[in-house]
Amino acid sequence: MRISRGVYDAVKLQAQAQNPKEAVGLLFGKDLTIDRLVPLSNISESRYSFELNREQVDAVLSAETIAPIAFFHSHPTDIDQPSTADIEGARAWPGIYHLIVSLQDVPSMRCWLIHDGQVIPEPLEIV
Repeated sequence: MRISRGVYDAVKLQAQAQNPKEAVGLLFGKDLTIDRLVPLSNISESRYSFELNREQVDAVLSAETIAPIAFFHSHPTDIDQPSTADIEGARAWPGIYHLIVSLQDVPSMRCWLIHDGQVIPEPLEIV
């Protein structure tokens, strides 16, 4: 997976701006190169989970001509690995990559493919 420097920086900024809540968004591009971020609202009040506004997600997906490459969310107080809830929630997004941003200590971002409960780390290159 590749991500443009501009989108990489925008994702980190959104995660920091939404702290202490988890930030969420969809990532678009082609040929496994992410070049666009569409931020989404987290309607959960918890700092340990997120809940999407389904109407907002449907509106974004309806307006797009391509499917998202990846979904991203942040972990304000945890590492950049999928939690049990993330793995379960990924069942709603089959075949899509998941970028997780950790704000714990030094901000970091990792990419994962989560399919049928299997968690596979994917290299993430900033281009």
